[in-house]
Amino acid sequence: MRENRDCSTIENEYIDVIVNHKLVQLCNDCYHALGWKTISTNSGLISVKLRLERSKKIKNRVELCKLQRECEDVLMELERLLKLQSLKSKRMAWITSIIIILFFAGALITYFLNFLFLSAVFLIFGCTELGIVYFIFHKYIRKMNKRIILEINRHYDVIYYLCKKAEQLH
Repeated sequence: MRENRDCSTIENEYIDVIVNHKLVQLCNDCYHALGWKTISTNSGLISVKLRLERSKKIKNRVELCKLQRECEDVLMELERLLKLQSLKSKRMAWITSIIIILFFAGALITYFLNFLFLSAVFLIFGCTELGIVYFIFHKYIRKMNKRIILEINRHYDVIYYLCKKAEQLH
């Protein structure tokens, strides 16, 4: 079998990128600015796999590779912040839920043991815990989300700056 190779053929490089569903469009735009073309996308439960292609003979390849590494670092940090945002609120909700359940369980157990006064005390503490924790929880989540959202916005700005810089190199 004879293989026909044309010297003018442009060789391409390929990369597979796995990103969170929330960051697919941003990641796609970022890699497009860096000279990559999306060949295919495979969607999973948690993430999306992007298959990208770029010519090896692209202008300013070294600078684009440097910008790509910076973009990938910022995208990884952004993905970590998005996970952290939901993780902290979930953790706080679980902790407060367990405390409230323990008070109500104590009230129920003491009621069946005919310690009505103690049962009433547990029930009152459980209800006040429920009311107090609701307001504290929302205040804590808002405060925490403000800090994380500021960081997320800063990362978006860095990504857009890097993409703008990369498009000027084309």
